[in-house]
Amino acid sequence: MRLLGGLAALFVTLVARGGDIPAELRGVWKIDTAASIREFAGNPKFASASPADQERLPDMVAKMREMLTLYMDGERMAMVRGKKKREAVLALTQVGERVWVFTATRLGKSVELTFVEREPGLLLFQSEATADLNYYLWRRVPPEQRDPTAVTPDQAIPDER
Repeated sequence: MRLLGGLAALFVTLVARGGDIPAELRGVWKIDTAASIREFAGNPKFASASPADQERLPDMVAKMREMLTLYMDGERMAMVRGKKKREAVLALTQVGERVWVFTATRLGKSVELTFVEREPGLLLFQSEATADLNYYLWRRVPPEQRDPTAVTPDQAIPDER
């Protein structure tokens, strides 16, 4: 399914640093499989996907959840895939009710990132670079539920591609 492949490619390119990350966005985030599947299913674009792609969706979303972790604190936003991470400069440009817009700059190119808090602890992450991000919902992972063997941003190898 090209949609999921494009999303994976974009996600692994994003890691941002800056002091602009609000408290509501700080923490460790993983894709919420059930919420993301509902998000996909409610989208007309997905409704036109082949039956085979629709049938594969739960496994593909679960695989994305396993591969990707989003870390956000007061100084950085890091997308870690496996043992690698990528970095970009992050600047908060707009704040609304449960909506935060940032400009992320990497390798001289800037894109707008929008985070929407659907409910406390459930985040929609969108990028102007692709609409693929519109379907994944991220759930904050409480400290007691975090995988102690997971690679953190400090341990990850910078991926400069």
